Amino acid sequence: MASRMAGRQAMGAGAVSSLSPLAMVEVAMTREMYGSDGEVLSEAEVPSLQAALRAVTSVPAWQMLSEHEIGSLEPGKFADMVVLARDPRDVALTELAEIEVLQTWINGHRVH
Repeated sequence: MASRMAGRQAMGAGAVSSLSPLAMVEVAMTREMYGSDGEVLSEAEVPSLQAALRAVTSVPAWQMLSEHEIGSLEPGKFADMVVLARDPRDVALTELAEIEVLQTWINGHRVH
């Protein structure tokens, strides 16, 4: 179901999620509170997976007025990115938080 909210949506950690961006995406998609026994929040507000991924990448960059430098991979921007063990588009929604980060790159340099 599409979200009724218009505009750019970002995510943050709090009572319903952990600090992991992929865990935030999983909570957004399943609407199940992190650490709960299956409590579902506002099923009608499920975003698309693409919108949920943007909410932890390009939208925070826009909020910080830094979208010209970070938030997406484009020529002229810092090459900040992670390499994941699995494609988030190809896993069950309940497995998003479990995807392993294989590499972390900051400004074009591998740091992990």
